[in-house]
Amino acid sequence: MGSQCVLGPIAMFSLTKNEDKLVLRYAVSPLRRLVLVGAGLGGMTIGAHQTMDAKTTTVAVVVPSIIALALLGYFWLADLPVTVEFDCDLRRLTVDCERPWFGAPRAFGFAEVAALSAVKESDSESSEYWEAWLECRNGTRISLGRESVGRHARIGGYLAEIRQATGIPGS
Repeated sequence: MGSQCVLGPIAMFSLTKNEDKLVLRYAVSPLRRLVLVGAGLGGMTIGAHQTMDAKTTTVAVVVPSIIALALLGYFWLADLPVTVEFDCDLRRLTVDCERPWFGAPRAFGFAEVAALSAVKESDSESSEYWEAWLECRNGTRISLGRESVGRHARIGGYLAEIRQATGIPGS
C-alpha cells in the first residue's frame, strides 16, 4: 500500500508505505529550479550591464558575478533530493541525500534519533517556511527539506505518522 502527495508545483514531499518500511522523500520540481536559476542569471546580467555602463573596471563586474554564481550553485545543490527509509523491522533508518557535501548514505538506529520534526524558519521578514529535520543524539542534524508556511499540514502529518510507526520522538 502506498500513498503520495505532491505539494504544489514547487516542492514535493512524499511518503510511501509498505509492509515494514516507510520512505519519506523530498524533491524540488524542475520548474522551481529553472525559475531560480533564470532569476539569478537575469539579476547578474542586469547588474553587470549597469556596472559596465558606469565605465568601471572588469574586476568590478567579474568578482560580484563569480560570487553570485557561487551562491546560485550552492542554492541549486542545497535543494537536491533527500530520501529517508525507515525500516520498522530492523529499527533503523537510512538517509540518502544527493547533496555533494553529504557523502554516502548514513544509517542510524531508531534509538540514536533524538527527534524528527518540522521547525518554522525565516530567511527574511517576508519569507517564512517549515523545515523538516532529523536530529540525532550525537548532535548530527540533517535537513530533510522545506516547504512554505501554508503547506505545513502535509509534512506535519507525514512526520506524525512516521513518529507513531517508529517511536521516534518529535519536537
